[in-house]
Amino acid sequence: LRLNEFMFAPQSATNRLASKKPKEFRDLFIELFNKNDHAGEKTDNLKERVKAFIEKSKELNEDIGPNKKSDQDERLVGLYLTFFDSSKYTFYNDDIYLKLCSLLHKKEEKRPFRYSHFLTLIKDFVKDFIEKDKDLIEKGKENLPKIYDGENHLILAWNILYCMLHESKNEKVKIKNN
Repeated sequence: LRLNEFMFAPQSATNRLASKKPKEFRDLFIELFNKNDHAGEKTDNLKERVKAFIEKSKELNEDIGPNKKSDQDERLVGLYLTFFDSSKYTFYNDDIYLKLCSLLHKKEEKRPFRYSHFLTLIKDFVKDFIEKDKDLIEKGKENLPKIYDGENHLILAWNILYCMLHESKNEKVKIKNN
Protein backbone atom coordinates (compact mmCIF):
# COMPACT_ATOMS: atom_id res chain seq x y z
CA LEU A 1 0.00 0.00 0.00
CA ARG A 2 1.58 3.25 -1.14
CA LEU A 3 0.11 6.12 0.82
CA ASN A 4 2.31 8.65 -0.93
CA GLU A 5 0.01 8.28 -3.94
CA PHE A 6 -2.80 9.66 -1.83
CA MET A 7 -0.96 12.37 0.05
CA PHE A 8 1.76 13.46 -2.38
CA ALA A 9 0.62 16.94 -3.41
CA PRO A 10 -2.35 17.54 -1.09
CA GLN A 11 -0.39 17.27 2.15
CA SER A 12 0.51 20.96 2.16
CA ALA A 13 -3.08 21.99 1.45
CA THR A 14 -4.34 19.72 4.23
CA ASN A 15 -1.77 21.12 6.65
CA ARG A 16 -2.64 24.68 5.63
CA LEU A 17 -6.36 24.14 6.25
CA ALA A 18 -5.69 22.41 9.57
CA SER A 19 -3.42 25.21 10.79
CA LYS A 20 -5.27 28.25 9.46
CA LYS A 21 -8.89 27.10 9.89
CA PRO A 22 -8.73 24.27 12.46
CA LYS A 23 -12.29 24.45 13.79
CA GLU A 24 -13.87 24.81 10.36
CA PHE A 25 -11.72 22.02 8.89
CA ARG A 26 -12.55 19.77 11.85
CA ASP A 27 -16.25 20.47 11.30
CA LEU A 28 -15.90 19.30 7.70
CA PHE A 29 -14.61 15.95 8.92
CA ILE A 30 -17.44 15.65 11.42
CA GLU A 31 -19.92 16.20 8.58
CA LEU A 32 -18.08 13.78 6.29
CA PHE A 33 -18.09 11.02 8.91
CA ASN A 34 -21.65 11.70 10.11
CA LYS A 35 -24.31 9.56 8.44
CA ASN A 36 -27.22 11.38 10.09
CA ASP A 37 -29.47 13.62 8.07
CA HIS A 38 -30.81 16.89 9.47
CA ALA A 39 -33.62 15.13 11.36
CA GLY A 40 -31.10 12.85 13.07
CA GLU A 41 -32.10 9.75 11.12
CA LYS A 42 -29.52 7.42 9.61
CA THR A 43 -29.25 7.84 5.85
CA ASP A 44 -26.87 6.81 3.12
CA ASN A 45 -25.99 10.28 1.91
CA LEU A 46 -22.40 9.57 0.96
CA LYS A 47 -22.67 11.40 -2.37
CA GLU A 48 -23.82 14.56 -0.64
CA ARG A 49 -21.25 14.28 2.15
CA VAL A 50 -18.37 13.88 -0.32
CA LYS A 51 -19.59 16.76 -2.47
CA ALA A 52 -20.05 19.02 0.56
CA PHE A 53 -16.60 18.18 1.95
CA ILE A 54 -14.87 18.97 -1.34
CA GLU A 55 -16.83 22.18 -1.97
CA LYS A 56 -16.51 23.49 1.58
CA SER A 57 -12.77 22.67 1.64
CA LYS A 58 -12.39 24.73 -1.49
CA GLU A 59 -14.30 27.63 0.12
CA LEU A 60 -12.12 27.46 3.25
CA ASN A 61 -9.02 27.50 1.12
CA GLU A 62 -10.25 30.55 -0.77
CA ASP A 63 -10.85 32.27 2.58
CA ILE A 64 -7.20 31.69 3.47
CA GLY A 65 -6.00 33.36 0.32
CA PRO A 66 -6.55 33.63 -3.39
CA ASN A 67 -5.01 31.08 -5.75
CA LYS A 68 -4.61 28.49 -3.00
CA LYS A 69 -5.49 25.03 -4.28
CA SER A 70 -7.65 22.96 -1.97
CA ASP A 71 -6.58 19.54 -3.32
CA GLN A 72 -9.32 17.93 -1.25
CA ASP A 73 -10.65 15.53 -3.87
CA GLU A 74 -12.31 12.11 -3.98
CA ARG A 75 -8.95 10.39 -3.65
CA LEU A 76 -8.31 12.10 -0.32
CA VAL A 77 -11.91 11.70 0.81
CA GLY A 78 -11.54 7.96 0.17
CA LEU A 79 -8.36 7.95 2.26
CA TYR A 80 -10.03 9.83 5.13
CA LEU A 81 -13.10 7.58 5.08
CA THR A 82 -10.98 4.42 4.91
CA PHE A 83 -8.97 5.50 7.94
CA PHE A 84 -12.25 6.37 9.67
CA ASP A 85 -13.96 3.00 8.98
CA SER A 86 -12.26 0.53 6.67
CA SER A 87 -15.12 -1.93 7.05
CA LYS A 88 -17.38 0.44 5.08
CA TYR A 89 -15.00 2.43 2.90
CA THR A 90 -11.88 1.86 0.87
CA PHE A 91 -9.29 3.85 -1.01
CA TYR A 92 -10.05 5.53 -4.32
CA ASN A 93 -8.08 6.25 -7.45
CA ASP A 94 -9.66 7.90 -10.48
CA ASP A 95 -7.60 5.88 -12.96
CA ILE A 96 -8.73 2.61 -11.37
CA TYR A 97 -12.34 3.79 -11.29
CA LEU A 98 -12.32 4.70 -14.98
CA LYS A 99 -10.72 1.40 -15.99
CA LEU A 100 -13.15 -0.55 -13.83
CA CYS A 101 -16.14 1.22 -15.39
CA SER A 102 -14.76 0.45 -18.82
CA LEU A 103 -14.20 -3.22 -18.03
CA LEU A 104 -17.67 -3.59 -16.55
CA HIS A 105 -19.32 -1.50 -19.28
CA LYS A 106 -20.68 0.89 -16.66
CA LYS A 107 -21.34 4.55 -17.24
CA GLU A 108 -18.90 6.77 -15.38
CA GLU A 109 -20.24 9.20 -12.81
CA LYS A 110 -19.19 12.83 -12.83
CA ARG A 111 -17.03 14.25 -10.07
CA PRO A 112 -17.61 14.37 -7.11
CA PHE A 113 -19.93 11.35 -7.36
CA ARG A 114 -17.36 8.85 -8.58
CA TYR A 115 -16.23 7.69 -5.14
CA SER A 116 -19.74 6.65 -4.16
CA HIS A 117 -20.18 4.79 -7.45
CA PHE A 118 -16.76 3.16 -7.04
CA LEU A 119 -17.79 1.86 -3.60
CA THR A 120 -20.90 0.30 -5.13
CA LEU A 121 -18.82 -1.40 -7.83
CA ILE A 122 -16.18 -2.63 -5.42
CA LYS A 123 -18.78 -3.97 -2.97
CA ASP A 124 -20.36 -5.90 -5.85
CA PHE A 125 -16.89 -7.25 -6.70
CA VAL A 126 -16.48 -8.40 -3.09
CA LYS A 127 -19.90 -10.07 -3.04
CA ASP A 128 -19.62 -11.71 -6.45
CA PHE A 129 -16.00 -12.88 -6.30
CA ILE A 130 -14.07 -12.49 -3.06
CA GLU A 131 -16.60 -13.75 -0.52
CA LYS A 132 -17.01 -16.97 -2.50
CA ASP A 133 -13.28 -17.67 -2.87
CA LYS A 134 -11.83 -19.03 0.38
CA ASP A 135 -8.44 -19.69 -1.28
CA LEU A 136 -8.21 -16.05 -2.37
CA ILE A 137 -9.07 -14.91 1.15
CA GLU A 138 -6.33 -17.13 2.60
CA LYS A 139 -3.80 -15.85 0.04
CA GLY A 140 -4.82 -12.29 0.90
CA LYS A 141 -4.18 -12.95 4.59
CA GLU A 142 -0.76 -14.40 3.78
CA ASN A 143 0.28 -11.56 1.47
CA LEU A 144 -1.25 -8.64 3.37
CA PRO A 145 -0.87 -9.69 7.03
CA LYS A 146 -0.64 -6.16 8.42
CA ILE A 147 -3.75 -4.80 6.71
CA TYR A 148 -6.00 -7.76 5.83
CA ASP A 149 -7.47 -10.04 8.47
CA GLY A 150 -9.66 -12.15 6.19
CA GLU A 151 -12.76 -10.24 7.24
CA ASN A 152 -12.53 -6.80 5.69
CA HIS A 153 -12.73 -7.70 2.03
CA LEU A 154 -12.78 -4.08 0.84
CA ILE A 155 -9.04 -3.81 1.53
CA LEU A 156 -8.36 -7.03 -0.39
CA ALA A 157 -10.59 -5.89 -3.26
CA TRP A 158 -8.76 -2.56 -3.41
CA ASN A 159 -5.41 -4.31 -3.50
CA ILE A 160 -6.51 -6.65 -6.31
CA LEU A 161 -7.90 -3.80 -8.40
CA TYR A 162 -4.86 -1.65 -7.72
CA CYS A 163 -2.50 -4.39 -8.88
CA MET A 164 -4.58 -5.29 -11.92
CA LEU A 165 -5.68 -1.88 -13.10
CA HIS A 166 -3.25 0.71 -11.78
CA GLU A 167 0.08 -1.03 -12.03
CA SER A 168 -0.72 -2.16 -15.56
CA LYS A 169 -0.94 1.40 -16.90
CA ASN A 170 0.56 0.57 -20.26
CA GLU A 171 -1.10 -2.80 -20.71
CA LYS A 172 -4.66 -3.45 -21.74
CA VAL A 173 -6.41 -5.48 -19.11
CA LYS A 174 -8.74 -8.16 -20.36
CA ILE A 175 -11.31 -10.01 -18.29
CA LYS A 176 -12.43 -13.43 -19.42
CA ASN A 177 -16.12 -14.07 -19.10
CA ASN A 178 -16.72 -17.62 -17.88
